[in-house]
Amino acid sequence: MSSVDVYENHCPLNKFIRQVVDFKYNSQNYSNVPYLKDIVDENNEALKNIGCAVYKGYTRLTAYDEEDRKTFCDYLNLWLDEQKNKHKTVIPNVIIEKWGLIENLWNKLNEIANSNRKCERKGNDKNESEIKKRIDLMVYCVNRNYFKGLCKKAISSKRSVNQFCTIFSEFTNKYYTKFYNENKCIDDTLDPDNYRYNIFEDCDLNNMAETFPKFNFKTNEFVYNDESRIQREKCPSTPGLIDGGAGMDVDPADVDVDRAKVDVDLPKVDVDRGDADGGPVILDSDPNEFTQVVHHTLPVQTSFDNKPSKPVYYAGLSALGVVFTSTVLYKV
Repeated sequence: MSSVDVYENHCPLNKFIRQVVDFKYNSQNYSNVPYLKDIVDENNEALKNIGCAVYKGYTRLTAYDEEDRKTFCDYLNLWLDEQKNKHKTVIPNVIIEKWGLIENLWNKLNEIANSNRKCERKGNDKNESEIKKRIDLMVYCVNRNYFKGLCKKAISSKRSVNQFCTIFSEFTNKYYTKFYNENKCIDDTLDPDNYRYNIFEDCDLNNMAETFPKFNFKTNEFVYNDESRIQREKCPSTPGLIDGGAGMDVDPADVDVDRAKVDVDLPKVDVDRGDADGGPVILDSDPNEFTQVVHHTLPVQTSFDNKPSKPVYYAGLSALGVVFTSTVLYKV
């Protein structure tokens, strides 16, 4: 385990996360809480674990100052959304109707909390993958700010500057590499509200240099525009790729001449559905790669009303008749 990993374990948000997901401890200590009785009575292990986790997380976050409380509240909301989505689709071991018990628990906890220490429930309908990406980015940025604070305090006190600012630098380098590799391009066509890419002003994958700042040890300053932080480009839009327009330059020399001899119309793509009339469309996350998979069926000439063209059919029969007649005459 690197020194950065060791320090990450001490980040306040990471400590809070470990407390929330410690199902064994939470179940042993909170299963008898009256607010959880309806949930425990269902005899569903997954439901009980989630209920105890929500109880522990909610009651725990109310003890923190306003900034941490807001951060932990945001995390707990996202975590519950992720669990709900996962247990509805990936691991359907909790009946959908039973999720109302978890939401009711949250409402009860909100009712008894002090007015200035409440954590409002903010559910969303995003899928599990989107929620996880948002959680990962949020956790990074919150921890980044924690390490940044340690570095700034060290600079002010002129003590342990190299130690704490090195940790900050290594931390941002580590996660710049992680997020750069995981996001081949910024897909704002499928994510127009930037749910996966933007958490707050300086936590935005649309600005990699600011989101993953570096540190100048000569001047003891944070660098928010370092050119080594390569910005990911926007993903090419689907219509542009299909039309061969903006966002995709094709070199004529790259075209397979033998395959180009057959003139076949590409299937039209329904962007909303993400599929094609003639087969599924695969959009790779790399903007330089686009693969269209089409079922290999014999081409059929169609008329404007989308029915097989009869002239082509009859022409085929005529040609076959000529060949047959010629063969018979030749044998005679």
